[in-house]
Amino acid sequence: MLAQYAEDDDIARFLLRMVWQGEIAGTASEAKSFALASREKYTRIAAFRALLAVGSAADVAEVRCAFLDEDGEVNRHWLSELIPGLPKDREAVKWLLDALARTPAKEQFGADDLFGALSQLVADWPLQLLPSLVTGFHTLLETPPIIERRHCEISKRYIWLTRAAGESVLRLIKARDPSALERASLSILRKLPLAEAYGEHELRDMKRDLCEHIGEWRELNYALFWQDVVETRVGQDVSKGERLTDYWGVGTFGHFWRFGADSFNAISQGIASQILLDDRLVALTLAFAIYRENGRPATWRRRLRQLATSEPELKSTLDGLLRPQTRDLQRWRQQEGRWKKRAEREAARQETNKRQWKKYLDANIERLRDPGEPGVVTDDQCYLHYRMRNAAERSDKWSEGRWRSLIPEFGESIAHAFRDCAVRFWRVHRPQLLSEGTQANTIPFSDIFGLTGLAIEAREAEGWPNGLTTAEVEVATRYALRELNGFPSWLPSLYLAYPETVIDRVITEIDYELATENSKRESHYVLYDASWSGDWMWDRLAPLVLARLRKPPKSIGNLRYMLNIVQGSSLDDLTIAKLATQKAKATKNVATAPMWFAMWAGVDPAVAIPALVARLAEIEEDGKKTLFAMRFIAALLGGRRESGSARQAYRTAEHMKTLYLLMHHYVRTEDDIDRAGGGVFSPELRDDAQDARNALFSLIRETPGKEAFLALTEMSRIHPSETDRPWLAFHAKEKAALDADLSAWSPRQVRDFHDRLERTPTNHRDLWYLAVDRLLDLKHDLEEGDASIASILRPVDRETEIRKYIGNWCREHSGGRYVISQEEELADAKRPDLRFHGIDCDCPVPAELKLADKWTGPHLFERLEIQLCGDYLRDMRSSRGIFGLVYHGTKPSWDLPNGKRAESFDALIEAIEDHWTVLAPQFPTVEDIRVIGIDLTKRDVDAKTASKRKTSKK
Repeated sequence: MLAQYAEDDDIARFLLRMVWQGEIAGTASEAKSFALASREKYTRIAAFRALLAVGSAADVAEVRCAFLDEDGEVNRHWLSELIPGLPKDREAVKWLLDALARTPAKEQFGADDLFGALSQLVADWPLQLLPSLVTGFHTLLETPPIIERRHCEISKRYIWLTRAAGESVLRLIKARDPSALERASLSILRKLPLAEAYGEHELRDMKRDLCEHIGEWRELNYALFWQDVVETRVGQDVSKGERLTDYWGVGTFGHFWRFGADSFNAISQGIASQILLDDRLVALTLAFAIYRENGRPATWRRRLRQLATSEPELKSTLDGLLRPQTRDLQRWRQQEGRWKKRAEREAARQETNKRQWKKYLDANIERLRDPGEPGVVTDDQCYLHYRMRNAAERSDKWSEGRWRSLIPEFGESIAHAFRDCAVRFWRVHRPQLLSEGTQANTIPFSDIFGLTGLAIEAREAEGWPNGLTTAEVEVATRYALRELNGFPSWLPSLYLAYPETVIDRVITEIDYELATENSKRESHYVLYDASWSGDWMWDRLAPLVLARLRKPPKSIGNLRYMLNIVQGSSLDDLTIAKLATQKAKATKNVATAPMWFAMWAGVDPAVAIPALVARLAEIEEDGKKTLFAMRFIAALLGGRRESGSARQAYRTAEHMKTLYLLMHHYVRTEDDIDRAGGGVFSPELRDDAQDARNALFSLIRETPGKEAFLALTEMSRIHPSETDRPWLAFHAKEKAALDADLSAWSPRQVRDFHDRLERTPTNHRDLWYLAVDRLLDLKHDLEEGDASIASILRPVDRETEIRKYIGNWCREHSGGRYVISQEEELADAKRPDLRFHGIDCDCPVPAELKLADKWTGPHLFERLEIQLCGDYLRDMRSSRGIFGLVYHGTKPSWDLPNGKRAESFDALIEAIEDHWTVLAPQFPTVEDIRVIGIDLTKRDVDAKTASKRKTSKK
């Protein structure tokens, strides 16, 4: 269902939530596909959660790596979903810091789960990982541009990280970890009060804990103070003669260090031990403050006088403190007041600016709605658009047009006027495209404003886009091609209503893209967007792209995008195979030829794989063979950065077995890169190739049925590496055991079994078991039953009469769970004797009946092989059959094809069962055959004679 409804975000999101909450096994690949490719916010969130619930660690790691490989800023909401599944190791620390470095600043009014995710991570991770994390946080917090020089030297973009950074340092402090005394931790502690003063109110609940624990750890308290001194001094202007010589200038906006009477000796010692004179003066002023606040002890005053005698400036400063000049004291207090009021003035200025805009807009609502200048965006429109984007939830598009977010701040009238002007604007402005000379990687605000109006109209206009003119559709398509991160959400609807107009504009830009492409880089324009987010138009776009593939693009990336479109469309396999065959054979470029072979193997593996083997054999150097094989298998199955787009005709056990063994010849296990414990890395072709090779094995193992078991068994015998053979044999046995497990009963079947001691079959295997049970019941009734009619049947030597009796008996004992057809004609005019048809499943079970007395041994062996296995079990719905023999007692023995003789009916049954064991590997699609022999003479033998027969056999 996920594959069927992949285009419907609402349904896909609902199904992914089911996978997540129900932990539905076997859906990891689908969840991973959405986690890698979806760009709808909540669908991708649901995919992340589903993958964390049912996927393997390798799947989650692949998604994380691919997430960081995506262009542009990291989506905060998506990142918050990936954090809980991070492994607790240093590689994860590096990944997290790389992701945070690309994360945009927090929107002022937006809901944000990233805070909570980081807080939980900091609380849960092992303590030994926190120092590296703290160092990374500190680097980001010092990343320019800063908020305000001297007063708040914290990164504007990353100030939101102060909470997580503070929580990390707090854990280190509580554990008395030595890294809490390092520069990064100390600098973060100094920044926290500054961040709070500039609006990061989430820090309030940490202040009490930090003050308490820092005060209890003297070394930290002392180190933090001097770190504050160092960083405060860095912000001073030396050219203007600014100096920091008084502790009043330290921690002006707040601090966590505190000093009491017990700190006097340590601080006063700094008067003598500090190297810089200014630091000694700071120590002196702080020691004097402690002296003053604790009753001015005479012994402390003598201690200060003694320490200050070594330097004239120290002595004069102490004299000034003991006999203070009010002017200096007032100067410092005034400076402190100015610093504190600066932030208040800035906040007040912003509020005043908002009020002035509100007043202006209230007075000019009609001018806002229609400024009278078509195609020109006014300042008030720009301002409201800016406020809308700030107030609304962050999007990875230029604008989602959430104009209602303006209502709380500006009111209904202004918000509606903004909506009307945006909707009107998109029709009067015509965006310029790259094919018309506009500059790449830039977009005018007029295009963004038009996209806003289109998003609003598409979402709110009933019946949109019906009723648009051809010119309006063409303009709307132009806007769509200027959108950020793929196409806007309304473009599929526009395409469904006006496919020709949309496709014409799209293919025009693709032609321009191909005509101006650079072989060394990808264009990341319309072709890229169509490849990963335009699957709704692939069916119509693919034939046009296919025609352009006859002259392949210069860029490997563009070729990959084009192949993705073609292979994901509804073009028939024959058309794709025709082009792939031609290109794979003719292309000499070793970088692109493997992509053509992968495309070919996806639609016609029976021909493509032998051709690939021949191509690899033609290459002379072993290194080049390996490179070709790696590129092929990565293109076929995809890698950590690119998902495979090839079709899946190769996904049969036989083809995958051949590919797996072939890859092991060229992508050898002993040459694999072991990334475990090696830290963060960027995946290379070798990583993708060995992952894809191993994925083939996983696909074989996960493929249900006997064919996959036989493939694993053969791989265990002929694998190039002898050391891997026992491992493969183990998995073959494990698969056989898993396939033998019965499926879980449904509630209806449980109730059915409770009422009738039998359940209604819902699949082919269950129906086969029921049919076997019925025939065994009949066998027991005829051979052992008190009311056996075997003596009546013995004279009947016509197979049709015996078949009618057996068919009627099984029908009468069906309990409404199946029906039986006799000699039902198949497409090739063949007629199985009996076919069991389930009531709740379309998967018939054929049964072939023979009178043993009328057939030779070789003929019975031939009927089992040719008739039952070869003819009646050709249908994909049927993989199990029954071979029944009825014995009338007229034939004493049977010659067998191996030259031996079966001297009794029981020996004949055993020989036929052995023959099926030999035949089984030749019929990979036939799961099982049950041989059932009914001896009509058995009831005539008295117990004494039967006992003698058993004794003689022994």
